[in-house]
Amino acid sequence: MNDLKEALARHQLWISLGWNDVLGRYRRSVLGPFWITISMGVTISAMGPLYGSLFSSGSENFIMHLTLGMIFWAFLSATINESCGIFNESASIIKQSDLPLYLYILRVFYRQFMIMLHNFIIIPFVIFFTNTSVNLDILLFIPAIVITSISLISTGMILAIFCTRYRDMGPVVQSVVTLCFFITPIIWTSEQLPKGRKEFVDYNIFYYFMEMLRKPLMGTVPDVTIWFYTIITSIKMSESNYLCFMDDDDSWAPEYVSRLLSVLANIQSTYSSVNAIACHTNKVAEIAENNRIIINSTQPWNHYLNAGPVSFDVIYYRNSIPLSSCLFDRNSVIDVIESHKLSSPAFFWPFFIHYLAGNDVWILPEALAFYHFRENDDFEFGNYTVINNELFDIECKIAKNKMMRSIDDSSLLNVLLSNIANNSLFHKISYIENKIK
Repeated sequence: MNDLKEALARHQLWISLGWNDVLGRYRRSVLGPFWITISMGVTISAMGPLYGSLFSSGSENFIMHLTLGMIFWAFLSATINESCGIFNESASIIKQSDLPLYLYILRVFYRQFMIMLHNFIIIPFVIFFTNTSVNLDILLFIPAIVITSISLISTGMILAIFCTRYRDMGPVVQSVVTLCFFITPIIWTSEQLPKGRKEFVDYNIFYYFMEMLRKPLMGTVPDVTIWFYTIITSIKMSESNYLCFMDDDDSWAPEYVSRLLSVLANIQSTYSSVNAIACHTNKVAEIAENNRIIINSTQPWNHYLNAGPVSFDVIYYRNSIPLSSCLFDRNSVIDVIESHKLSSPAFFWPFFIHYLAGNDVWILPEALAFYHFRENDDFEFGNYTVINNELFDIECKIAKNKMMRSIDDSSLLNVLLSNIANNSLFHKISYIENKIK
């Protein structure tokens, strides 16, 4: 990549050209480039309260979310849009000089990078007025901006080439970027999307870059998936540049990139396996939430793979509504288990049943402990309302039974419920209660 090496060697030239572009836009004005910051600040001040009210978002968190979103989106979109026409704008210079093509892309990148730094002046004021906590997670912004820069420079070169050859590509790219502003969580948050519309963020590469840049400055760590997709995008765009400008001594590049992508794919595969367990737990928690049950436990889910009786924290019914107002039947619970293909009873936590192997001990979670079982295997909540923040100790033991030891996981709940009627299982619950008169 002699072109890129030569462009980096002439860094003083594209830095000077980029900074001169910024100054040239506001020449003879009193505030100069700071008009950019003032314009961005006024825009955020007007949009923050308005869109915070429209989307019913917490004003403080939303204003910080909006501020960072507007600043980073201006950086991303302007770099992409201006890269499309940079070769056409610099046609006379390209024809009369032997400067590397990457120099023009770096000029655009540096120009927009300096504008973004000017806009950063707004962030301390927003942090002060919104009481946003800042911690060491902010250091993750450094690798985030490096990954974003590599991806932007590589993408800018590809778009510049295509838009020079096909002049209609420039307006197309600008239209797509404008559309992406509305489908990317900038003036709204991803949590506000309904369940059936998650594809707006799942398949939106701008979302991953925005979250990678924004979260460290908001005191949180970007998810592993966000890092994975942004790194993969940067590598693939860089690989495309290698293939376009590859010299004879650069033949190692495609093979090296392929190996790197393979390693990252293995990492993602491992992460997906671990994340699948978390998804089961989250789904169970979602089922409990949908039924207005709040369950807290002091131990992680894998704690329940160990033998021995377990003490639980409080389960309480939201708004102290009588528990008897909820009714479930055995088949509906089994359908939920089978439809989500939960591979082991341990993954039913905290809503279903835990089987502690080798000790003939069954742990019945709080949600099921308040069920009164009937002979027809239907069950309903007992006639209790539970006080918030009270402690419940639940122990459910089963007598030794050879049949119960050899239960298949898929029929675990079914067999348990069917044996309740003929006294194969007994349970003991210690609780603090308010009886409904």
